[in-house]
Amino acid sequence: MLTIGGRTGRDGIHGANVSSGAMTHETILVDGTSVQEGNPIVQNKVFAAIEECRDAGLHRALTDCGGGGVHLDKVPLKYAGLADWEIWLSESQERMVLAVPPENLEKFLEICLKYEVPADVIGAFTGDKQLRLKNKEQVVGELPMAFLHDGFPKRRMPVVYTETEEKNDVPEKPTDWQKTIEDVMSDLNVCSKEPMLRQYDMTVQGKTALEPFTGVYFDAPNDASVVFLRFGEPAGMVLAQGVNPFLMKEDIVEGTRWAVARAISNFVAHGGNPDKMAMADNVVWPGTDPEALGKLDRTIDTLEEMIRVIEAPFISGKDSMKALYDGPEGVIKNPPLLNVTVAGTIPDVMKTTSVDIKSSNSVLCVVGAMDTEHIGGSIYARTAHIENSHIPQLDTKTFPLSLRAIHDAIQAGKVKSCKSNGEGGIAAAISMMCFGGDCGAEIDLNCLGASRPDFALFNETAGSFVIEVADEKEIEELFGPVPHAVIGRTVSERKLSIIRRSERYHSRFRFCKKSVEASIPGTIWLVANNLYSHRLCSIDHVLLFSKRPVQMIIKI
Repeated sequence: MLTIGGRTGRDGIHGANVSSGAMTHETILVDGTSVQEGNPIVQNKVFAAIEECRDAGLHRALTDCGGGGVHLDKVPLKYAGLADWEIWLSESQERMVLAVPPENLEKFLEICLKYEVPADVIGAFTGDKQLRLKNKEQVVGELPMAFLHDGFPKRRMPVVYTETEEKNDVPEKPTDWQKTIEDVMSDLNVCSKEPMLRQYDMTVQGKTALEPFTGVYFDAPNDASVVFLRFGEPAGMVLAQGVNPFLMKEDIVEGTRWAVARAISNFVAHGGNPDKMAMADNVVWPGTDPEALGKLDRTIDTLEEMIRVIEAPFISGKDSMKALYDGPEGVIKNPPLLNVTVAGTIPDVMKTTSVDIKSSNSVLCVVGAMDTEHIGGSIYARTAHIENSHIPQLDTKTFPLSLRAIHDAIQAGKVKSCKSNGEGGIAAAISMMCFGGDCGAEIDLNCLGASRPDFALFNETAGSFVIEVADEKEIEELFGPVPHAVIGRTVSERKLSIIRRSERYHSRFRFCKKSVEASIPGTIWLVANNLYSHRLCSIDHVLLFSKRPVQMIIKI
């Protein structure tokens, strides 16, 4: 039994407990050391060493820390003075425990030395089904493995299932389209995150195959990461996520479906194969009271349902069960949150797509079923200050078909750009695509069948896509079996024209030269106004502006 990588310290002790406990005003003082101290350089070396040892078949099992017959005095420490129980319970990062057959030990240690990864033999698997912890020759802990696996008493917790509160507010039909689109595009869940993201290294040690931002001005945000698996080889990995606590708050079942569908849609939109993917779920829950547990139970049931719909597994997950703050002024609870991560390998990173429009006079098409009559939980509903519990429902029958149709079209080289529908609806999706291409589009909403133009533009049905293709004649061949509709074309002029039926309303406005000042000097405030693309200009205030004017004409 070996441990490799980082040394053991007091950081991280009780980390798992604290992550599932309520925070108070004393948390930072009492539990500050529970936060692990990461070391990404050591982490990368450990990964490299483990990959080579795995390929050579040198170890039989590995985990991020565990036990058997362990000599605690042989565990490498960050500093002296740790008690036996601290060494055993520490969750310090960048450490792995591996089972290596004795005949492979020498070769294993050679590879670790090659990558400058510390490796220490700390014990052995005895086969007597007893866990023994030793410090030198003294036994400091001993438990039967049967107790560790099956001896813990099962806790029975009451569960209460509550129905979704019926909320049926409907926004008034927009009369000021300029303000409506500005309100949606400036929401912090829609506007550009570029100023924040560019503070960090986004190149992943030269293995990045798809930059977070692409397009003419490198400011159109992609919805997934694509990285090379190895230098000099075309194979890569696509990773995407989906999360929306606002929808979970409105409808726990449909919100769960949305998170899964959004993550998978982002994955497929950038070249991921829906038949070769795996998922991980991360739930952050507002406690373990009966009502919260009832919602959690429904979330887990819905995840199981989605596994059957898409025929892909959840292979890992994490839960934090006390997302609440118990302060002097009372308890503040987070809404239930589910984050879904999707990952999968692809044989060639060149057969992927980005969100930016590639040329003018291309055809724009919506692929996938859209529930255009439900806008509950959407950015549009929130900016209109209305409460509506009817969120867009995922069509689970056509969803898998749409995923495979999009993937096949991308692999055939027929899709020039692609964006999955999400926060802000297709209005935001098309805008981001046009920002990336430094162009405009002419959109006809009649084919979407919505009762109102704002419902069609700002609807956030997950599992639907906006794609750019060169030839309209190929669309029926590519997407005939699945819901789809040609909605317009791209144009070279930076103008977005939207038409619906014979009614006409003209609104002309430009995204440019508008600023918002922060009230606290010396603090950087990232404030989104009526712009999508913006830059940080001063530490004393934020000036948000678009580097190129964009004109929009809406004909309703």
